[in-house]
Parts: sequence; structure tokens; C-alpha cells
Amino acid sequence: MNKRRRKSKNDDENLSIINYYHLAELRYCQAHEDYLEEFLLDTKTCLLNNVYLYVGRELLEKVTDNFTRDATRLNCSKIIYCYSDYVTQLEKHVKDYFFHTDIRSWFT
Repeated sequence: MNKRRRKSKNDDENLSIINYYHLAELRYCQAHEDYLEEFLLDTKTCLLNNVYLYVGRELLEKVTDNFTRDATRLNCSKIIYCYSDYVTQLEKHVKDYFFHTDIRSWFT
């Protein structure tokens, strides 16, 4: 019932931030992109440093507005983004958005 009373889904004044104190790794595979967006928004979640995130590049570009979205920048700076698109070098704008990046297989 409370959801009906809220003005919009972005009205967060009554919602608390979720803290992930023990999260070490997130493999984001077949879930809706809204869940990834909520996970990366600093107004919705609080992450500790060095959380490994395994997610496809195209989806990550979409949720972060091609690595320019300020609302996801804080949490992304705490994440070790595991880049798995068979590359040997990351672009500068990805490195600037994710302070910690790692090229590795999703299956290790």
C-alpha cells in the first residue's frame, strides 16, 4: 500500500540505503537491468571497496550512461569490474569510471 502513496519511484526519502557489508562478488547474468541500476546507485546501496562485479559491457554502458552517470560513479569506484570481452587493454574512460578493473574470465 505504501508504494501507491508515493509520488514517484524516485521518491527515496522514506527508504533506507542497503549496506552490503559481506558482499565480495556479484555475477550479474539473467536479471532485469533495473536491478543492476539499483545496485549501482549510491542513493540505494552502500558498498565496501573491492566488490567483484561480473556483468556484460553493453548492459553496464546502458546503466551508467556510457560511463558518465554521476549517480552510479561512487559505487562504481568501489567495484572491481571484471571485464570479460576478450580484450587485452581497457579504454581510458572505463578506467576513469572504475578505479579498479580486471580482465579475467567469468568462469574462474
